[in-house]
Amino acid sequence: MTKKIFVFSLILIFAINISYLNLVWDVKYIGWLINVTYLMGIPLLLSSTYKKGNKVERLYIGVMFFGMILHAILPEKEKYPVTDALQWIFLAVIVIASRKYYTPRFMFYILIAFFISHCVLAVIEYKMQMNLFDYSYVAKFNEFSAKMDFRAFGLMEHPLYSANVTLIIMSFIMISKDINWVLKILLLLLGSLAMISFNSRTATIILGCLLIYRYVLYNLKPIYIIVLGTLVYTLFLNDFTYFIQQNSNIFGRLAEKNNLTDDSSLTRLMSYFFFWNERWSFQDIVFGGRTIYMPGTEVSIENGILLTIAWWGWIVGVLKVILELIISYLCLKKYNIKDKLIVMIACWVTAFANNNSINTFVFAFFIVSFLSINSLANNKYNKVKKLSPILEK
Repeated sequence: MTKKIFVFSLILIFAINISYLNLVWDVKYIGWLINVTYLMGIPLLLSSTYKKGNKVERLYIGVMFFGMILHAILPEKEKYPVTDALQWIFLAVIVIASRKYYTPRFMFYILIAFFISHCVLAVIEYKMQMNLFDYSYVAKFNEFSAKMDFRAFGLMEHPLYSANVTLIIMSFIMISKDINWVLKILLLLLGSLAMISFNSRTATIILGCLLIYRYVLYNLKPIYIIVLGTLVYTLFLNDFTYFIQQNSNIFGRLAEKNNLTDDSSLTRLMSYFFFWNERWSFQDIVFGGRTIYMPGTEVSIENGILLTIAWWGWIVGVLKVILELIISYLCLKKYNIKDKLIVMIACWVTAFANNNSINTFVFAFFIVSFLSINSLANNKYNKVKKLSPILEK
């Protein structure tokens, strides 16, 4: 029974973080289902797998419960929804439970089906120069109708969400030794085309660096990488920048002149200034509950770490960010340091470059991708384990 709850919970966590499904589901009934799953799943899964968790994961669950209690007693009317708070806790519980219950192999096929659908839709949107679904952010992006500014959405409600999710899945595909190399090439190619369609400069740059690192520099010693990188920067950077700008229809916003000093980039840098110059009360620092906006607007600052600290309080917020990074890193313990670096950059550096990390989907897609991709290896291990007594005879 508990194993079925684990599998159902994993599928539900995956599904509720796909924005498209929010357009087709009845919010009232799916919300009830989610709440019931959390309230049943957390005590059942945690009670049967608590010993499987390490100190970091247990601390994280305790910190998040403490943060939820602080928000519950906030004197202000604006409080963090209980469902969202429980989801963060539930994500950590699923990681712990996965050590006792193997993830079924069909989760890999579900993940790959989502990835292909997501990327294909994005490429179609970019080709048609039209968004196919009426997400909440679509109207804002359609105000900029120039082709260079067009951004596909795919199955997520924001291009930055889409790019981050795509990168997370691609990073696990890159490091997996259990995916057929032909399929791996096709998936990475499709993901790269989708990344161009999302028109996210940071994610595109990170993807380019990761692909070069994984398939060109991966087996080189650090000193060789530094020397080669210096030569490339010195000899080819200007010509490459010119090439990008001459082919702006392909590279989108990355091809804009002064693209690293435009309003969007400067806004991210100014987020730190706006954060530290806010008026912080004792309640803000301890209890949180604040959303920091750009001055004179209703747009939140472009920094997920600062938004997390402001919303959860300085103590809980800082611990939350640090512990999520540690949990993610520890999940990858069977991989070497080079592979760990690829996944951590794809997931968290991309998320921290904007306000993605304030949302649960980053951690959720990391966990779902990690468990789904590893279900292939687990399946092979189980087959060998079952065959070994027969082979010994």
